[in-house]
Amino acid sequence: MRSAWVLVSTLVLGCGEVIKHELPDAPDAPGSFKVGGALAGVAGSGVTLQLNGGDDLTLTADGAFTFPTALPAGTAYEVTIAATPICPGRTCTVQNASGTVGSADVTDVVVTCSEPKVRLVSHNSPGSSIRITDDILALANGGIAVPRVVTGPNTQIGFSNRDSVVVDPVRDLLYAATSSPVAGTNGLPQILVFENASTLTGDATPARRIQTPGLAQGLELDVARDRLFLTVNGVLAVVDNASTFDGQLETPSAVIPLETPSVLTLDHVTDRLYVGNENGFMYIFDNASQLTNNSSPRELVRLASQPVSGLAIDSCRNRLYIGFRTEVQGFNIFVFDNASGLTGSPNPFTEAQALLTVPTNQVTALALDLIGNLYFWPDLASVVHIVSEPHTLAGQRTVDPTKTIRGVVDRGYGLAVSPH
Repeated sequence: MRSAWVLVSTLVLGCGEVIKHELPDAPDAPGSFKVGGALAGVAGSGVTLQLNGGDDLTLTADGAFTFPTALPAGTAYEVTIAATPICPGRTCTVQNASGTVGSADVTDVVVTCSEPKVRLVSHNSPGSSIRITDDILALANGGIAVPRVVTGPNTQIGFSNRDSVVVDPVRDLLYAATSSPVAGTNGLPQILVFENASTLTGDATPARRIQTPGLAQGLELDVARDRLFLTVNGVLAVVDNASTFDGQLETPSAVIPLETPSVLTLDHVTDRLYVGNENGFMYIFDNASQLTNNSSPRELVRLASQPVSGLAIDSCRNRLYIGFRTEVQGFNIFVFDNASGLTGSPNPFTEAQALLTVPTNQVTALALDLIGNLYFWPDLASVVHIVSEPHTLAGQRTVDPTKTIRGVVDRGYGLAVSPH
């Protein structure tokens, strides 16, 4: 191993006949009242609300809602969002979220869901910086962004590699893998963890550092489970409780040896992890949330002879976008439907749903947002291209970006998008 570390009363009669009598709901205790309100804008999988950290209530249609549990008068309450809609993605907010139960039901909680704004983050090596562009979709085609730039000696940002940045929008954290060691880190590369990503700018000091045995090639994050995946020194490593981890990564939660692993993408719907490598292969792991040292990939898929430089999964459509750093017989991005069923050595020229040529002959990074827009970053270019409704692309064609935005990147590697 290469590693550095409704209540029912039932009456059963003869001959198997069963009679069931549904009992009425128990009445609320005297002096107890329920909490509820109205929901608007929900879509897809629905929104899950919690009352005082529990009493989960999943809603899939707009209208009035009420938590089933009554609370005694005088009890403090708080309504929070446990899960936002996916397929399509939505962001949700709560108004009148907290208060104290009085002498009547609470009916003024307002939950509103809407299409998310998109924040784009790039990790740039030449300038040792991170650029953060809010609401990038609001910019016009050909527009020039004015990002927040994170740079300076306190940031400790140095050289990056491939898939080197990821964002936790729930905890407002930004992770960036860099080769820049500082005093007290034993000369080790590190993953910098910045708090307050939504306002991060300037010469900010990272809140924590995860010291790694080598420069991490790729990062991916399971936000719901606070689980960080990284590829480093020929292994896939897993870090649980990522948002609080600080210090040297000596014993990760899982260490799985792989051949030259690099970029990652996680299907949050099916809990499936895809890992590209430097030799044109791709590993597929089922049950990513349960990976241990004894886990192994379910499939090793041979794609091409060139390094995989970008992976992005459309979880709602099971559609996988695979970018290559150089052209593969004239194409830069292969697109496969039924991504979870990929196996063996599929011939991309006969089995891929789309073979795409991009404006340059190199794809440095790929990303998909919750709405389904595809972002790609050509090497040596200071632009990011955005393709709306990429799921409609089919056959052999040159990609015609919906938008090309300048100023969001310098030459570098890592690219991430997140809702805000």
